Amino acid sequence: MTTNRNFLGAWVALLLLASTVAAMMALFARFRVEQANRAVEIVLDWAQVEELALARGESPSETLIAFGRPLAVAVPEATLADWGLRLDSGVFDLPPDRYEQAKAVLSFKTAVHETRPDQLSTWISSGDQQFWVIGESVGSIGVGLDPRAVSEVKKAGCRLVARIENFAGATESSISEALALVKAQGAYLVIFGRDEVLGSPDALEATAEALAKHGLLYGTVEFGKQAGDANLAKMAFDQTVRVHSVTSGELVYMRSPALIERYSRAAQERNIRALLTRFPMGGMKQPDAPMEFVRQLTSALSQNGMDGSGKPARPYEKLPQQPWSKPLIALGIGAAGGLLLVRLFGLPAWLLIVVPLVSGGLAMHPMGIKLLALGGAIAFPTVGFLTVRPDRSRWLVSDAASVIACALLGAIHVAALMNGDRIFIKADQFAGIKIALMAPVLLVGLAYAPIATGEANPWRRLLDSPIVWRTAIVLLGMMVVVGVMTLRAGNEAADAVPGWELQLRSLLEKALSVRPRTKEFLIGIPALFVMLSLWRSGRANWLPLWGMLAAIGMASMVNTFCHLHTPLWVSAARTGWGIAIGSALGLIAVAILARYRPKASS
Repeated sequence: MTTNRNFLGAWVALLLLASTVAAMMALFARFRVEQANRAVEIVLDWAQVEELALARGESPSETLIAFGRPLAVAVPEATLADWGLRLDSGVFDLPPDRYEQAKAVLSFKTAVHETRPDQLSTWISSGDQQFWVIGESVGSIGVGLDPRAVSEVKKAGCRLVARIENFAGATESSISEALALVKAQGAYLVIFGRDEVLGSPDALEATAEALAKHGLLYGTVEFGKQAGDANLAKMAFDQTVRVHSVTSGELVYMRSPALIERYSRAAQERNIRALLTRFPMGGMKQPDAPMEFVRQLTSALSQNGMDGSGKPARPYEKLPQQPWSKPLIALGIGAAGGLLLVRLFGLPAWLLIVVPLVSGGLAMHPMGIKLLALGGAIAFPTVGFLTVRPDRSRWLVSDAASVIACALLGAIHVAALMNGDRIFIKADQFAGIKIALMAPVLLVGLAYAPIATGEANPWRRLLDSPIVWRTAIVLLGMMVVVGVMTLRAGNEAADAVPGWELQLRSLLEKALSVRPRTKEFLIGIPALFVMLSLWRSGRANWLPLWGMLAAIGMASMVNTFCHLHTPLWVSAARTGWGIAIGSALGLIAVAILARYRPKASS
């Protein structure tokens, strides 16, 4: 029996060693790719540039030159209604340059007639030139980027970003012509306007192919919620950059410091490589304020490790992929899963051999990788609690370190298993964030309940016995823990964060390069130290509740690395600060307990 146990222990240790080495190699490759792409493009809004030029009494090109640094400018697609002198209903008179472009664009978006048709139509003219388009709604159809705006941008030496829109009846050829036109005008990046991308919903493949054909980058707008955006990003992931923008509605309530912090944090923490920059509304009252805004934004980007000096945005390089890497990493996840099944549920020890081998096979399929990542995010932080015991001969810090180390192993394995080219633009994501946060908390509570009660099956006795106050409080506390975790899981949980915590977050962001997560440094890690201290002194009555609180922090550590679009160094710094501050708070709490709590009677 002892021989089998030693063999299985050595087997699990060998698997974890091999998988950890493979995971670290994969993450180092990702780190190198991330560090090689730190240039962030500042993209100005053409409408604000025009408004600023008017306030300064100069041309837009002179205003752009006044910024004193390379910039990009996003020029939106115009319509006949924007350009033309509307002489009458259904009649537009255009200057020659706009006339030629309108005719070229409308000829692939609709039918252009050289003679007036019998049907109700719109007449477009320029001097003695003219053409007609059937229908009266032509004035709202996009006719490309204003050649005059393009000329001003080029005159200032700025890069051009095209903001064109989807149109009815878009076909493979018309999509290609639309993108060929903006490429010919000098655009290098396309950010689609309104609520859908070009080609949505049925011609996205044509859009992806046309982007590649014409050498254009696609800008996917963070939080933009454009129809077709996610699918297009997956199809054109090697030509995609992430873009952050502030809406006009948000701009009304934001001032320069808040805007600069928001833009710089987006670039630092979420792989944003183009900032569609809008100035505060009050900035237009001081003509030089936008120049100072851009200077401060450039400085903030530099302080956060980014390069905002004016280099163009570009996609991330492809990650080197080794066919053996993910199956080997999966063996380690399987070993952690096997330990969880054997130690928590008392299943046969041979699962420590079978589960890793099955996991290695699952890693050969994309869906299997997602399932394994979720399993690893649950197993590793939970196993840490199952391996620790209240041994006074060991330092309390070493016990806490072993639990934290298990969670960190989980973070490394999950992040490495999900490694891929699409994670940089959030086209591939970890699935099951809420489950991965809640499952370890529930499993630790389940594992520690028998220790607290001294019974193998305390749940049956609980159901058969009248509720006492202590039991009710413990159960209520466990329910509160699970409820808070549910409310605060995911990006949509911002409303669940109290005001005092938002202020604390802001303070930490100013004091530290990267803010640690509250669930780790303020809840989970201090609770881990308190749990171990109480357990070692024989006070295990509240062990399930303290264990669940501690499990919040361990699950959160893994969750930090599950945000795959966050650079590795940011996740590592966030976790490192959380461990350091949380451990200090935990040791302070243990010292207070030792001073004011009576020792358990012998």
